[in-house]
Amino acid sequence: MATQLSVLTAVLDGQADSLRSLVAGLPLRDGSPFAAVSGTHNGRFVVVSPKPLAPRTMLMCSATIDTPVRQWVEDLLSVLGSTADAIWSHCVGWPGLDAAADYLCAHRVVPSLSFATWDAPVSTIVEALALQTRLEQLAVRTQALTNQQRLDAYRVEFGR
Repeated sequence: MATQLSVLTAVLDGQADSLRSLVAGLPLRDGSPFAAVSGTHNGRFVVVSPKPLAPRTMLMCSATIDTPVRQWVEDLLSVLGSTADAIWSHCVGWPGLDAAADYLCAHRVVPSLSFATWDAPVSTIVEALALQTRLEQLAVRTQALTNQQRLDAYRVEFGR
């Protein structure tokens, strides 16, 4: 089952621009730290500017995950390593890496809007997408063949 995780921490006065630069410099897509954390459907860091209801700048770390929250947080911290300290050291009350998982779990908030995702483990989704790609490639490769030739090619490809 997929879980929406949101961690919201207050940014220290005068640290917002530095934090924005740090977050903007994180790798994206397959190089993203979120991509290296097992069970992550999607994830992001957002530096939220102050508004009337939030009088100070906040750092939001949010993700859709299919592993237990504490395990996922610990895995993210492991993947980030010293980068985790560089990020959250811009936030009020950051205790350092030794107590980082407790800090992040204590700053978890219940999201009021969740993003659509499949209610399946990431590995199942990746396997299904790979199968879809194989089927698409087969369709393109065999479009000029007869029905029987196409069926034979399908059986060779998928062993049925």
